[in-house]
Amino acid sequence: MNARVKSTILVLLGLLLAVAAGCSNDAPPSERPAQVVTSQAESAAAEQQEQDEQTGQAAATERAQQGEQAVEGDQPSQSEEAAQPEAEQEQAAAQAEADEPVEEDEPELPVFDPDDPLPFDPDVTVGTLSNGLTYYIRQNSEPQGRAHLSLVVRAGSVLEEEQQRGLAHFVEHMAFNGTERFEKQEIVEYLESIGSDFGAHLNAYTGLDETVYFLEVPTDDAEIMETTFRILSDWAYGI
Repeated sequence: MNARVKSTILVLLGLLLAVAAGCSNDAPPSERPAQVVTSQAESAAAEQQEQDEQTGQAAATERAQQGEQAVEGDQPSQSEEAAQPEAEQEQAAAQAEADEPVEEDEPELPVFDPDDPLPFDPDVTVGTLSNGLTYYIRQNSEPQGRAHLSLVVRAGSVLEEEQQRGLAHFVEHMAFNGTERFEKQEIVEYLESIGSDFGAHLNAYTGLDETVYFLEVPTDDAEIMETTFRILSDWAYGI
């Protein structure tokens, strides 16, 4: 062969090799439609998945918004929060006003002229003895069967001179240490023998303008009552 023929053969062989290589890379004609269908199915699936994701995101967003609206609906607004304390205060004020006791009209007190004598208890019997002693008697149901007697002398420490300080109180004490008709401790001993206690039922005190002696005795024995008045008489005139 000459050189021209060889070069032609070599060119043809190179073309054959190139065609063979290209054919090996391409799929057979029978498989090409399947590949196209598969590509379309994958594209459709991808689009459906993308739509599903978008739909899911939209639903999640809608649920979140609904949840926020529900929370906002449960929470009072600022105006409601501001109105709530005012309503509570008004309710508390109304309750306090309802709990306040109703003030009843007090009866008008009688007006007295200072120059008029004080009104006297109508249950008290008042009288004056021939010796000038004024007596006041009032009946009481308690204590039963006992009488409380007091001798009020209108003289006290205010009448003492400077050199007589304490004399009125001294005279009061001496009244229990013997009188014209009762010697030493005889008054105390007698009254204790009939049930009186010295201090509670038998005592005395001296004030600025009065000296008061008092005793309590049973009323079921006339002799006891007579002796009691003798004691009062000695305290008045026989110390």
